[in-house]
Amino acid sequence: MEHNKKKTSQGEFWMDQDGILYQDYSPGAELKLEDSLATAALIVSHPVSRIIGNFYMGINKTKMPVRMFTRTEDAKKWLKDFLP
Repeated sequence: MEHNKKKTSQGEFWMDQDGILYQDYSPGAELKLEDSLATAALIVSHPVSRIIGNFYMGINKTKMPVRMFTRTEDAKKWLKDFLP
């Protein structure tokens, strides 16, 4: 369920009832360091996209936990481990 969905020049964002922030970036959106989060779960629509994304993230290490998922439910379960 989407609560208080907001549109920005970068895309859209909203927070669900569990306190998880969702961000849907527009194609071509450029993120800056100050836009970074503490943890990120990326939802991809196809398993092959997940494989390619995981390969890319394996080469380009991040300073925060990032993981790719094909199912929103799995991503939410993983993210809940990082909530206080």
